[in-house]
Amino acid sequence: MQFSKLTKSIKKVTAVLLFISLLPVSCSENNEDKKPKEDKKPKTKESLYHEEGFFVTSISTSSAGTSYFGGYFDKLPSGDIDLTKYQSFPLLYFRTRYKSFFYANPTDGKSTGLVKFGVAKKDNRITEVAKINTTSNPYFVEIVSDELGFYANSTELKVTSFNPTTMKIISTIDMSADAPDELKKFAVESKQVGFLDLVYNEKTKKILGLVYLNDKKTGQFYDSKNSYVAVIDATSSRLDKFITHPEATYPVFRGENNRVVDEAGNIYIMAAGSYGMDGQMGPKARKGSRPQILKIDTNSDFDTSYAWNPVSAVGLDNNLVQVFPSMIYAGNGKGYGVSTGQGENQEILELIKKMGAGKATDADQQRIRNLVFKDEAYKIVEIDFNAKTAQFVSGIPPTAGFAYPFLYKYGDKFYAQVTAPSKNFNGYYSISGGTGTKQFNITKGGIAGQFYRITK
Repeated sequence: MQFSKLTKSIKKVTAVLLFISLLPVSCSENNEDKKPKEDKKPKTKESLYHEEGFFVTSISTSSAGTSYFGGYFDKLPSGDIDLTKYQSFPLLYFRTRYKSFFYANPTDGKSTGLVKFGVAKKDNRITEVAKINTTSNPYFVEIVSDELGFYANSTELKVTSFNPTTMKIISTIDMSADAPDELKKFAVESKQVGFLDLVYNEKTKKILGLVYLNDKKTGQFYDSKNSYVAVIDATSSRLDKFITHPEATYPVFRGENNRVVDEAGNIYIMAAGSYGMDGQMGPKARKGSRPQILKIDTNSDFDTSYAWNPVSAVGLDNNLVQVFPSMIYAGNGKGYGVSTGQGENQEILELIKKMGAGKATDADQQRIRNLVFKDEAYKIVEIDFNAKTAQFVSGIPPTAGFAYPFLYKYGDKFYAQVTAPSKNFNGYYSISGGTGTKQFNITKGGIAGQFYRITK
């Protein structure tokens, strides 16, 4: 009897459930179905920092000291600019720019480290985003991707890899034990040995570290007759090898962006020479004491059959002192550079001789710095790396500067820093089709400095 009642109860419940399941869906459920489905993709957080625009810097030096200025522009700057209306700093020198962030040493000019900066949207001011604390300032920074970058300085044969997004150190590569004998000897004798620049070759996935050798007892900037480069595998962060180019002094780059890496993956660097400070001057000077353009092939070896003097190529082979401080790649085997552009200032030559002999006083050194910055003796040149030729770019006046001017490439245009007091010009020219035109002129804030584009 009880079993019969239980069976009837189950049947009733089943019937009720079946009836409910056949009822129309409620209005509230229908309304929910009609609502548009929410996008389940995570929303991208809006950046606090500008992702488009330009940033321009300058440096002002006087008896009262040195000040740096910097300002953000939402579009390509043009015309006259007063940078004193923007930010001022005890120090502002960007080591590199990657996408919308800058990487530099602290702007207080006292502390050390590698700082990641952004330009804040709220006030258009350079703002510290993150920092890697270091015992000495990294001077050379090369960023490969969002997750991988490298930095080094001129006092150690070490390269440190880091994450440029999180600003965390990954590892340090110490190359001192594997260095060529001359480099080891410099280290043993407590002379300066480190790096002058880092260059990434995307084709070969290698980082090239241009080695610096300096004996502070001499007046020269570089104290070897050879150029050395450390080849580092960027993927494994390990040293592959050192390569050597004989009879080439002072390997440098100074191109700011768009390094000279051609479409095949060959890299072109400069050997700046001795600036006559080793007593080697004029057309009969030792080859390595004068400027040269060198080639590193896709096997990351020097092509020792390739070495030529771009200053001699523009017709100034008879100059006692030749200077070629910077170059940048334009594509298809062409580029732009900065070269000695005319005859020489006799006073500069005499002071260079004194510096080379180690007899220059502090006053002499200050005098030559002033002359070099004010002497409008350099010109922008167009380079053909395959034909080994160079020619002056029209429309741009001679410019002052020793380790300058800076060169940049943005889009299909190139920009060259020009300091020409006699023309009341202190800023940047744009170059297109081998001809230069004025882009902007800094009227207040000192000598024009860096000119970076901010992108996503």
